[in-house]
Amino acid sequence: MCWFVIGTATSHSTKPTSGQVAGYPAKAGIQLIQEPRVARQTVLVCCAECKINPLDSRLRGNDGTDSLEHPALGVFYGYDFHLNTQGAHLIEINTNAGGAFLNALLIESQGVTSEGLNETFLEMFRNEWRLARGDAPLTTIAIVDEKPESQYLYPEFLLAKAMFERAGIKAHIVDPSGLQAREEGLYAGNQKIDLIYNRLTDFSLQQFPHIRSAHEKQQVVLTPNPSHYQRYADKSKLAWLTDSVLMRSAG
Repeated sequence: MCWFVIGTATSHSTKPTSGQVAGYPAKAGIQLIQEPRVARQTVLVCCAECKINPLDSRLRGNDGTDSLEHPALGVFYGYDFHLNTQGAHLIEINTNAGGAFLNALLIESQGVTSEGLNETFLEMFRNEWRLARGDAPLTTIAIVDEKPESQYLYPEFLLAKAMFERAGIKAHIVDPSGLQAREEGLYAGNQKIDLIYNRLTDFSLQQFPHIRSAHEKQQVVLTPNPSHYQRYADKSKLAWLTDSVLMRSAG
């Protein structure tokens, strides 16, 4: 697992402590900035080694989107904290966070190699595939978002595509309409898609039934998928995560 600080909003000019510059990996998310005047801090987590936690039975959705038949854990979780003199307060979990690839590029621009980060990113996707498909080869990935070329983070899609291709994995950046549903799964052109890196903000995929159907039929590995949103990002779940008694009982 690795952590990034990907955004800080402050009411005063503040300076991170040594070795805690925004964008660099760190071991602990909520302790990155010691300055109590910092108003908001976002932490991005790469879940290459995430484990299912004791709270899952209480956090699972009740709309049919959550199932142990879909074992992928999700990628790039973002944790948004409000910081004040009383400490850190979790205000949002984003299961579809962006910024990691651009932060790796920023690190490189400062003369620091980011190769280890890119290896972590790649292993995270490989782990998602292994959880669902075991030792079967991962050959084709689709990075999916609506009108991807017009998205603010489109440059990040290009960086992700290049990373996959360096690893010998065919990669496509496509709009959902560019995926064709066939009897055996989803295709981009003539290539069957093994895994979708899902950047859509329709978290339940109601607008994209062909993707949701392929996911439910286990014809494609979808990460993140609707169950990740239901389990962690649904705002109603913050009540559980701010329950100190529950947190202590969960270890």
